[in-house]
Amino acid sequence: MVLATAGVVKALLALSGTDLEEIKRSFRQRIDAQKKIFLLQLHPRLSEYLGFAYNLYIHGPYSPTLARVYYELDSVEPAKLNLPESVKAYVDTVSKTSTRQLELLATVISTIQYNPDEPDEVIVTQVSNLKPDYGDDEIRKSVKSAHSLRQKFNLRF
Repeated sequence: MVLATAGVVKALLALSGTDLEEIKRSFRQRIDAQKKIFLLQLHPRLSEYLGFAYNLYIHGPYSPTLARVYYELDSVEPAKLNLPESVKAYVDTVSKTSTRQLELLATVISTIQYNPDEPDEVIVTQVSNLKPDYGDDEIRKSVKSAHSLRQKFNLRF
């Protein structure tokens, strides 16, 4: 199971433009990988391959299990994924997002998951408390983006 999952992770990270050679050496690349997989597994077609449990940490959602997996990527072949165009479009959208914005978007979505019935302004306040380096307008924009992505790609959160 773990090796199969590692192959999927390797394929998806490569597809999303992550430098697989740098993951072990670069903290920013590891943040990038964590947030990309967090966001990608929200897609119903990708959640069947992934299923990492995440907790909220300083840099947003973090999965210790995923951290172990990306240190094993050298020893596995990337999975051959037959993804429909709609899934490829979502992977492309995630891959074009900066690490800073991935961190914010993943934190926003995680906050929504923990508080599904809260209005957007409460989510903004909660994320602002967690992420004081981001302004409220930037957080509002990310909340709007989260809702838009959920609707466009039928994301589960």
